[in-house]
Amino acid sequence: MPTEQTGAAQLAHEIYDEINRRTSQYADFDVSQLEESRQYFDLSAPGFRTRRFDVLTTLVGLPIPQELQDALTCQLDAIVDLLPKGIRVYRVRPERLHWESHIIRRPGEPEPPVPLDEVAVRFAAVATEAAAFSIEYRGFFISPDGTIAFQGYGPTAELRTALVRALPFSSSRQNQTGHISVARILDPVGDAEFRNLLALRATCDTEHFGELPVRQIKLVSERRWYMEEYEIVREALLGG
Repeated sequence: MPTEQTGAAQLAHEIYDEINRRTSQYADFDVSQLEESRQYFDLSAPGFRTRRFDVLTTLVGLPIPQELQDALTCQLDAIVDLLPKGIRVYRVRPERLHWESHIIRRPGEPEPPVPLDEVAVRFAAVATEAAAFSIEYRGFFISPDGTIAFQGYGPTAELRTALVRALPFSSSRQNQTGHISVARILDPVGDAEFRNLLALRATCDTEHFGELPVRQIKLVSERRWYMEEYEIVREALLGG
């Protein structure tokens, strides 16, 4: 088990490093990259709400533990404080923060070829056989498209692999880490402010924010991005 955990941490570290390397190649957020984020929002609506769509996913959270919520929110405040006034930033509400373990259907992808009840049965069967674990959160990354996420380190591969086997019709685009997305920056911020963001990220790279116990997972039908509208289809305890 220690070897598996070390390997998982190394893989996650390499993925986060690559994201941060790509971001650091810019002098500021590039509008063409930010369009990747803007497409998820109705920017003409008050508070630029996320757009409607249909997603079926599995996750841990809604909510995450209060102590972890508070730590991530406090650090996000420090990040946002570096931004110039007037910059559009979408912040995920603390009670909606989650770790997405497996995505069954993304927007525009086909419906599962089996009824939702059958998806729920397969999902619950995976949970019954899976062992509980924890994800540690250290540092954060900012991607070129303006996504801000906290870096999770944990042995997530076994659960993910089991969900892929049980739900082979799932989306081909899957996350590989335990990160929690908390915000999206939607405008360029300026060269100096961009450098300050990168400097803060580097300073916090090893800072420990807390742990997420993965003891229960949820099958969720999401109607707006970042869980602005959703329905919990089924909840299941790991290990039964």
